[in-house]
Amino acid sequence: MAKYGIGFEDVRTAVAAANANRPKGALEDATRHWEIHANDQAKTASDYLPLIISYRNGAAVRLSDLGQAVDSVEDLKSSGLKDGKPSVLLMLHKQSRRQHYRNSR
Repeated sequence: MAKYGIGFEDVRTAVAAANANRPKGALEDATRHWEIHANDQAKTASDYLPLIISYRNGAAVRLSDLGQAVDSVEDLKSSGLKDGKPSVLLMLHKQSRRQHYRNSR
């Protein structure tokens, strides 16, 4: 992340924006109006990998450029809350350059 000058808040913002569950558009005629809804929320870790976090030097920086996304299980012994409501925690761990080199081979 430091290589690209990207902070944790940039990642959080991109993930939250990608998972916004809002109408995608509308169709209407003289008497009716229809909202178009589509469920495009990411469901698995691999769904997040192509997510564009930012642009640097005219090129997209994707989550896959920053690290790995791994499907895991819910931790029943701890929980995430935001404003008193259950939330999903996004855990990011710094990896040494040496380990990154080994994993990228």
